[in-house]
Parts: sequence; C-alpha cells; structure tokens
Amino acid sequence: MGIYKRIASFRTPLLYPWGWAFVLGAALGIGYAIGIAIELRRCAGG
Repeated sequence: MGIYKRIASFRTPLLYPWGWAFVLGAALGIGYAIGIAIELRRCAGG
C-alpha cells in the first residue's frame, strides 16, 4: 500500500475529494463488472 501511504502523507485538502472520487469510482466499477459476470454466468448456466 505504498500509494495509499504516499497520498496520506500529503495531508492536503485538495487531494481528498479526488481520492474519494477515485476510490468510489473504482469500487463501483468493480461491483458493476462482478454483477455483469454473475449475470452472464447465470444466463450461460440457464
């Protein structure tokens, strides 16, 4: 987690909104991809 420590070490208010936006976007993207994979597997499995 070197990147996380590097971001946390800056302690600048400007980076927090972008950091949270990136984290939320990544989480939503991963959840969306997992949802699609489950649906595809469900359709393929019948």
